[in-house]
Amino acid sequence: MLAGALALTGCKSCRKTSSSSAPPAAAAPGGDAGAPGLAHKKLPPATEPDPDYEARRDELLRRGNPEMMKPGEVIDVNAEPEVSAAEMIKPVSKDVMMVKDIKVDLAKGRAELPAHVSLNMGPLEFVAVTTGGKAYESLLTVDSSVVELRLALTLLGFEGVVPDAQGGLPPADDSNSVHLLLRVGDKEAPIGDFMIDRRTGKPAQDAAWQVVGFDDAGRKSALTTKQLATVIARDAEVPLRITTDAGNPYAGPDQGLVPNSAALPAATSDVVLILQRHGAAPQDTRSPGAAVDKVQP
Repeated sequence: MLAGALALTGCKSCRKTSSSSAPPAAAAPGGDAGAPGLAHKKLPPATEPDPDYEARRDELLRRGNPEMMKPGEVIDVNAEPEVSAAEMIKPVSKDVMMVKDIKVDLAKGRAELPAHVSLNMGPLEFVAVTTGGKAYESLLTVDSSVVELRLALTLLGFEGVVPDAQGGLPPADDSNSVHLLLRVGDKEAPIGDFMIDRRTGKPAQDAAWQVVGFDDAGRKSALTTKQLATVIARDAEVPLRITTDAGNPYAGPDQGLVPNSAALPAATSDVVLILQRHGAAPQDTRSPGAAVDKVQP
């Protein structure tokens, strides 16, 4: 009805030719036969009832576009994103492939994510968040999504350890964790060098970062979270979590991690976050193509 009304009021040529080209609308019940058709009467405001709608409906449909009057598609805002892993992967060479912007080098056992410096000061809860994430509590922001990150980790052989009913995780070891490094310019260093442990006043120690998976119950939140790597050791939803506990960054000036402003470039500077497999390779003999299915929503 609204589309038809817009078409009627917005078409100048229709107003000029309507008296000669359009068949007259039926007169109102009980009205004079010679009275103007209801379709030619001024439409009432949108906030007012339109008691003559049925009488003018056919005329409005003729003048409007019936295709525009079909019910709109119902969109479920809670639906999981439709992701095709095959569309996200682009082979570069025998050992290298791109997952959107993430470079995965199977021979070197590493994934490289383009990133930007987010914070130079203030308490940290995250090392990396994606667009729309808590950048005000994160060292870095990246353009890659959590689905793309999980796919890159899967290609490296990591399915992720699944939290138990209480959110607990098994101890980290070489088969379920990675090192995080940051490339600034042409130099790479452990991510701990770019954060200060407020308990010691020195750069944070190099730590393992456990790859966290999900079960069916946690699938939706695991594939839609905006936080990618957390420095809160008890966090069991973010795909990468630190395995050492630096304390609560909001509990006092002697706990938690903060950016190392002396080592970081200026905010918004381009850097590269690196996920490096270490120790023994994960026990996964499947081909990358077979592993892809694990992350498809």
